[in-house]
Amino acid sequence: MSTILRLILVIVSVISCGYAVRKIQKSQMNIEAAMYWFFLSFFLFFLSIFPEVAMWTAAKIGIESPVNLVFLVIIFL
Repeated sequence: MSTILRLILVIVSVISCGYAVRKIQKSQMNIEAAMYWFFLSFFLFFLSIFPEVAMWTAAKIGIESPVNLVFLVIIFL
């Protein structure tokens, strides 16, 4: 996984977590809906820190590139 993609994943995970926290503080989002955003930000952050997990999972599933696995998971969620 390229360094640029890893940096983008970290930035997106921080932004999505901050988005959820801000919406909760303004009482525009309940905790149950925010859990989705927290899960997504944790997932992206985890994959950016440990890209080997994405590589291993992509190889086991039969996906050619770990980047495609990340995009597939994001689209699925």
